[in-house]
Amino acid sequence: MKSTLPAALSLLLVAFVSTACSPGEDLLSGEARVVRDTMGVPHIFAGTATDLFFGAGYAMAEDRLFETYYRCRLGKGRLAELVGEGGVPTDREMRTRLYTEEEWQTMVDALSEEHRALLLATLEGINRYIEEALAEPKTKMPYEFQALGVELEPLTVTDLAAGMAYITAYYGGGGGMELQNLEMWSELVERHGEKKARVLFDDVLVLHDPDAYTNVPDDGSSLTALPGSATEETNDLASLPYRRSEREISPWQEQRRGASRAIAIAPSRSASGRVLMMQATADGGDVHLKGAGFDVAGLQIPPMPAPVMGRTPTYGWLVTTGENDMVDIYEEKLNPENERQYWFEGEWRDMEVRTETIEVNGAEPISLEVFRTVHGPVIEWDKENQRAFSRRSNLWKKELLGFPSSVERARASDRDAFERAIELGTAGSYNVVYGDGSGHIEYWHTGSVPLRKDGADPRLPLPGTGEFEWLGHRDPEDWPNVANPEQGYLHAWNSKPDRNTRYGDMSRWGKHYRTYLPKALIEADDSITYAEMEEMNKALGAGFASHDLSITTPDFFQPFFDAAVEGAKDPAVIEAVELLREWDGSYLDDDRDGLYDHAGVGLFRHWTRVASDMIFGDELGDWWWKFDEEIYVKYRTSVLLRALEGEAAGQPMVWDFLNGEDRDTLVRRSLERTVAELREELGKTEVADLRRETIKRRFGGYDLAMRFAVELGHVPAEVHHNGMPAWTAILELGDDPPALQSLTPTGGQSRFIDLDGQANPHINDQTERHVNYDLKTVSLDEETILAEATSTKTLTRE
Repeated sequence: MKSTLPAALSLLLVAFVSTACSPGEDLLSGEARVVRDTMGVPHIFAGTATDLFFGAGYAMAEDRLFETYYRCRLGKGRLAELVGEGGVPTDREMRTRLYTEEEWQTMVDALSEEHRALLLATLEGINRYIEEALAEPKTKMPYEFQALGVELEPLTVTDLAAGMAYITAYYGGGGGMELQNLEMWSELVERHGEKKARVLFDDVLVLHDPDAYTNVPDDGSSLTALPGSATEETNDLASLPYRRSEREISPWQEQRRGASRAIAIAPSRSASGRVLMMQATADGGDVHLKGAGFDVAGLQIPPMPAPVMGRTPTYGWLVTTGENDMVDIYEEKLNPENERQYWFEGEWRDMEVRTETIEVNGAEPISLEVFRTVHGPVIEWDKENQRAFSRRSNLWKKELLGFPSSVERARASDRDAFERAIELGTAGSYNVVYGDGSGHIEYWHTGSVPLRKDGADPRLPLPGTGEFEWLGHRDPEDWPNVANPEQGYLHAWNSKPDRNTRYGDMSRWGKHYRTYLPKALIEADDSITYAEMEEMNKALGAGFASHDLSITTPDFFQPFFDAAVEGAKDPAVIEAVELLREWDGSYLDDDRDGLYDHAGVGLFRHWTRVASDMIFGDELGDWWWKFDEEIYVKYRTSVLLRALEGEAAGQPMVWDFLNGEDRDTLVRRSLERTVAELREELGKTEVADLRRETIKRRFGGYDLAMRFAVELGHVPAEVHHNGMPAWTAILELGDDPPALQSLTPTGGQSRFIDLDGQANPHINDQTERHVNYDLKTVSLDEETILAEATSTKTLTRE
């Protein structure tokens, strides 16, 4: 937060910190010390774990109280209390899907005694800062509460639990797209009849694509089959016609996940003979925890106090979302005489019903009835057809386990302890990449994936009458896993875990996915230096695959372009193909004129849309893009590639989407249309001049803290988008002194703005550095921390 000390006193304070023997040496039980470096990163020192987490909670609130508060309210379905009527749709969804106050408390009580104590200590630290903000609003109250007209209140333990559970569900969940798929199926049947619809549906929503890159190398390292995986469609698709009800979209709900990638280079490929690791992921600040068995620095995502990924002096770990299908939607048969009863295992059963009250900032409260079946909350009603749809999630009442898992990952003593730590959070679906100073690297794909009955089609709702209940969950010993692969590296970019992975109702991967570029860059160099990791990071950012998961490179399509151009008479088409061949897939604007330097960017992006519409539009309508529009991982460009590859595809199409037309002729026509449309849109004639405007990184939007920061002029409304996600990190294990190189642009380390609209200087000091890939150093070395300290604060627990 903004310092209120006189300049001379501040200098004396810094001098005192710099000459102290150790930041934690003189601390007593019940004390924690927060030492901040030149970039505002808090280094928390304490003698006990509870004191350490008390300090972490306080520092987190100092930097990002509103974000912490917001997440806790969001997790409880109390967003409208902050933002007004715009938050009601989100609150309806969260209240419907989640828990009563008593159930939240039961989840807290189920934690081990130590982990519950650490949770309470974190809460104590947050609430200590809230007490200070209420007592000293002029200097400590975040601006957002005044701007929204909301009274800041202390958080409860279940508030904090809900915020933590939200993080686990947001990043570690997945699935629940069956109703969208059912709507697609219904429209295809209406257009084509059931026989043709079946073929079209299966061609697009594949359950497996053998051409996809796998995180576990396809060398037999991990060949555990997943029991109960659907290998062919056997659900009764002759269902009643279905159209989803009109969806309310909240302008405040957070967007779908981040854009995480994780790379570990083994000593065999490292020039230094040490493990190198690189991560790019979602937003958050940095934190360093030191004491009571902890010495860890990394990404802190509020309200989680411990780093969710980062490093210790001896090991590092990185995490990306796993994208497993962890949710099933069940179609419940309703009693014609009583719509609150459903048929299950041979009898009518009463739904559980409760009434929730949504408090709304600036408006009257809203009453909401919430219903549950044995499968979970009812999320959709189709009373006309005497059915309802309920949502069963493998995370049900397990979300809070993400907290103890994060704690133990941060203080593991060795590789085995680390594995036990990730097993604590078994419900969440993640790709975890680990490396240590001994040269060991390892990958786990976590998550207690539901074991479905053979014949259960995970793409569509399952009958809720009892025949398709889950058989259990996949155990950790069956997780896809590989250690020290022969290839000398690990790479996980929300990508396919292993060759046995079958797809569900959401993410699916194909040949044309973003994993091609890191693989190519790594395998081109068998002696990778730290500096080369930095250059690789820039190249991956410039490929823009973190922000557009539907598109990567034209290289996969170049043979079709070359064949098509042989018969081309239009010189513009010939030039377009040459430009596509020349373009390396980078989104660069080196002269910063607001246009991408190469026309290949616009040509390829536009061509994929034109070609997909020409090939799939007559059969699928707009479902050629709608089928994965609401899904994080996009498969549509791989669908296009498969259609053009024909029998050469690893998963060939059954339907001839080319409708008998010669492929070269069709591709040539698509290129002609692409050039013509871009010429008209951009008002240019020369093909090389068909350069698109650059994509900007925009701040604000649903992110309220950044919205106010932009309005007050503390953060620019937009900057050049370098293609990177938010938090970025590179580390080398075995370095001396140990350090983490990292950046976070979206609000910097601190998001604090006081009631007068003045901001902490660290709200914007990483934005341009992020644009320029200029990483900062977060040291784990006490001598370095002391030498660079700019402030210190000793906290005493009551």
